[in-house]
Amino acid sequence: MTSTTIEAVNPTDRSSLFAFAFHGGRGQALRDFAEADAAGNADFVWVHLDLRDAAAQAWLRRRPWPPEIVEMVAAPIQRGKLFITPDLIYGHLRDFREEPGAVTLQAGSLCVVASRTLLVTGRRIPLRSVNELRHRVEARSVQPASPFALITEFFRALNDIGEGLLQEATEHLSAMEAKAPRRDPARYREDILEMRRDAVRVARDMAYKRTAMLEIARERPALFSVDEFDRLTAKSIATRR
Repeated sequence: MTSTTIEAVNPTDRSSLFAFAFHGGRGQALRDFAEADAAGNADFVWVHLDLRDAAAQAWLRRRPWPPEIVEMVAAPIQRGKLFITPDLIYGHLRDFREEPGAVTLQAGSLCVVASRTLLVTGRRIPLRSVNELRHRVEARSVQPASPFALITEFFRALNDIGEGLLQEATEHLSAMEAKAPRRDPARYREDILEMRRDAVRVARDMAYKRTAMLEIARERPALFSVDEFDRLTAKSIATRR
């Protein structure tokens, strides 16, 4: 098989593919698809794919999963829903697009397939939370023991980013509304409306995340260990407050 590099040498290159093999919670960066396939001595492997890439699509289609699951995750959609089988958790999670300088916030879709020893994520556009998750793994500020612990950390990163964006939007809105009465209100009306729309988008996408977490908690899949389920349940409850 032809080896395709998936480790990003330049951390600012958002389009690169990457993978990690985890041993005792610590992630070791892998260089290519061949290394990801051969990492049989790892506790688990995380492979993140750019689904615009033909090699990534080909690798994904070689996974020993039902064809309908592969087809579903190969084409991310703008929804956030996870499905649970005895052997897999799969579906899509909503994330925030990584678009520096964008005027408005936009949601993006991240595909997810998790078994006991493999987590595959994929997207077609750069996403904030998955990039943040990668940075946490590289910095070893998190040491997940399984794919499901890494999914839980993704939810945590998504929540942290969403709360930060919501706080930023709220502060900007308050500052703008304070200026409007003293100046020409018509001049600021459209800016204020756009800021309110941004706040609504963030709150809506955080609600999608909470729904996905609660669905996993409600199903209590056998793939989770008792400790992992308890941690995810605690996180689900915390984000509802």
